[in-house]
Amino acid sequence: LALVPNPVFGSVFQCACVGSVVEHPEASHALLLFVENALLIGVHRRHRAELRPFVEQAISQAQGGQLLVNNIIAGIAGQLPTTLLYSGSDGSLEMALDAICQFVESDENLMLMLRTALQSPGCAHVNSTLETWFIANLIKARKEKNQGEFRRIVGEFSDRARLRLNRKL
Repeated sequence: LALVPNPVFGSVFQCACVGSVVEHPEASHALLLFVENALLIGVHRRHRAELRPFVEQAISQAQGGQLLVNNIIAGIAGQLPTTLLYSGSDGSLEMALDAICQFVESDENLMLMLRTALQSPGCAHVNSTLETWFIANLIKARKEKNQGEFRRIVGEFSDRARLRLNRKL
């Protein structure tokens, strides 16, 4: 918590956004956990009013958070090993995406960020049918606050996107 109001927090957050996609499992897990915790600090009721502005400022320094979303979605879609997809406690792509979904307050903004990520070069293998399915079901699970369904959708999307990626290779 002490790092969030610190002037270096934005730079550290930006480095974590970029570094979260390195193909080093321990480093990626640690950076994803940092990103997840930073976003959740901005969501948590106890710290929201005091710390959310610092997190929002850090996100704006990281291309409005789009760089992070692009990297997370590309990783889920097959650009990173499946070992980073889930984790019980030490940072994962699924947990980071969940934190993003909690942090972004409007469904419209979240849909725009997801659509932009799915149309980025790291997701060129994802077709429009899969893109539409993923966004619609992810938003639905978010609205219902159904964590099990959220996780299932992330896993199914990852499996389907990875199949498409392997076919293109």
